[in-house]
Amino acid sequence: MKNINVGLVFSMIVLLGVQSSIAAISPVWHANYDDARTDDNQYSSGGNQYWSIDAGADSYQNESYERPTTQTFTTTSGGHGASQYFANLDITSAQAGYDSQYMYIEINMVGNYFHKDDNSKDIEGLKYQYGFRFSDDANGADGYMMWAEFSDPYSQAGWTALKTFGYQDTDGDVGGTGGINITKDGGDTVINGYDDPIISDGEFGGQEVLFVRMIGDSTVQLALDYVELGLDTEYVEGIQYLDMQSIKGDPTDPQNYFWNDKYTYAEAGDPYSGNDPQNIYELDTIRGGAIPEPATLGLLGVSTFGLLFRRRRSNRFGTVSRHSPFKLATVGEVEPPAGYVNTIKPLMNSKEHAKSQWLNF
Repeated sequence: MKNINVGLVFSMIVLLGVQSSIAAISPVWHANYDDARTDDNQYSSGGNQYWSIDAGADSYQNESYERPTTQTFTTTSGGHGASQYFANLDITSAQAGYDSQYMYIEINMVGNYFHKDDNSKDIEGLKYQYGFRFSDDANGADGYMMWAEFSDPYSQAGWTALKTFGYQDTDGDVGGTGGINITKDGGDTVINGYDDPIISDGEFGGQEVLFVRMIGDSTVQLALDYVELGLDTEYVEGIQYLDMQSIKGDPTDPQNYFWNDKYTYAEAGDPYSGNDPQNIYELDTIRGGAIPEPATLGLLGVSTFGLLFRRRRSNRFGTVSRHSPFKLATVGEVEPPAGYVNTIKPLMNSKEHAKSQWLNF
């Protein structure tokens, strides 16, 4: 009888288990969110290129940021803008959904390049941090933060747990004592943010629970096994706070959340006033909200069929696609919890985007 390599057999069993988990990942989407974008604000002045930020898209007060550019802004005859722009940080839209095991997040970027002031583009790929934060508390307390980087920023078609990380707020101080829109200037402070690093390279308690992949060259998808994390469907259905983000600059420390509690307005800066982005820079965020329950879809039946042919409409949780009667019938009627702050960023104002909001086929 030949000797059996017990270690090899065990490794094969583990590998098959991981492959089985990955095979079970099949994203479904129940909520769509549109974000302001900065690429369509490009203008030329003095032979150089600049990018301005849509009015109202960036709000320190409400912890909602549109800063996919370098820190320095210059006022010229063409406007007030930054001379370098990151398409691979600029979020255009996001999606969220879940099934009986996984929570899914999709983050769509303008592109995979860095746009310079001489109008040249450096194809960097998706080389920065991409992730999301969620909680069943409207102000983010007692919640979680997940993020990932790509080993190959140009292509990662398959799901992988490598370079994915997760953190938990174990003492409820995320959001401060006053909530999202009470800042450090208003007396709020950060204690330790997301203080517990619970996931590293996708692993939680020896089990892979967090995965990432790239769709095309400018879309990030994440899948979180919330059941293995110790959560249940009731928790996911009760999510009240959801933010997606991309970060190159700062802050990146998980214990610095929320940023408007960590920094005063003067320390944070903004892309509008001449107090250029200081400690909060080279990043983008998009506010989501409650994720509709997928089980409700079967109850809507034929009566909602006509909703398929209505235009897209906006509500306090984001822009809802007309392609899903479930989203139109459910999300638009959701009433936010007390204290919820409406910080959904305005949509792009280009004619092309306005048209796409009416007809999205």
